[in-house]
Amino acid sequence: LDTYSKSDNPRGRGAVVMAPLYTDMERDIITDPQNMEQAQQLWDDGRSILRATTEFAHRRLGAKVIGLGATLPNLTYFGQALHTLDTPKLVTTTGHGGTVHMIVETVRKIMHETSIESEKKIGVIGGAGSIGWSSTVAAMEMIPDHSIITFDTRSQKLAENVGSYDWSRRMRIVNSAREVLEETNIIMVATTTPIDLDEMDPNCVLDLHGKVIIDDSQPGCFDAKQVNSRGGKLVWVVGEDGSDDKCMTRDGYHSNGVPYDYGDKSGLVGHASEFACGQEAAVISLYSAYSSAIRERVSPEHVRIIGGLFAAAKVRV
Repeated sequence: LDTYSKSDNPRGRGAVVMAPLYTDMERDIITDPQNMEQAQQLWDDGRSILRATTEFAHRRLGAKVIGLGATLPNLTYFGQALHTLDTPKLVTTTGHGGTVHMIVETVRKIMHETSIESEKKIGVIGGAGSIGWSSTVAAMEMIPDHSIITFDTRSQKLAENVGSYDWSRRMRIVNSAREVLEETNIIMVATTTPIDLDEMDPNCVLDLHGKVIIDDSQPGCFDAKQVNSRGGKLVWVVGEDGSDDKCMTRDGYHSNGVPYDYGDKSGLVGHASEFACGQEAAVISLYSAYSSAIRERVSPEHVRIIGGLFAAAKVRV
């Protein structure tokens, strides 16, 4: 889709490659939800597409480091399924360390540079998931004077996560996403199930004035128009390239100098902006920090390491 070729450093050059995996593939393949053979076919097809994409990026484009971007980790076992005996020099990273770091940095930026009042509380929707829980732990470490109000439909798993930490006194589990929205002004969201505010709040009485929702869900959890109509603000988790040689700025080299448009009016505004998962792969390549690549469930230590690389490369919110 696009390239990053502004840097003279070969480790600071890269590309965006799209793997065509769509949600309607499931409808195309699975006619009977109970048919395990069809379900296995879906997984096999998905992994085959990802392997082919990886082969193209690694062999044809020469990329040593490949970030998995928005691809759900269980499809590739956190990227491990993409490694073969024929690709010993390939490095894959999930992108989740950069994402979690950028989520919490976005919270901090909102606190310090806007008029939004946090009231010493941060909301979390999807706290039992990999990104949601890692963001919770990172927020507890990076914003130590705040408490967490959290919800997940998987209440038992969330309770187990909370109970496993000494910080549990700073966390409170509530019974619904609406409670999180009502009780907190800065809300981190990472789910796989969208929330329809018009269905939750048909009479539009939910007041979101003075509230910001940071949505890193796949697919997106909230609809911007529904949030705006209730007075709130919806933002994505986006980083900006502040590097001296603009090595993470899209250049449109193969499209007549016009970079790929992710939605300059509402998404990745400007060519220097990029999703943090992609920037994770970029900084690992830039500093040859191959041992920092993430191929498992993201941990607070991963977040700290990638955050350090972001700071060195001048990746900012």
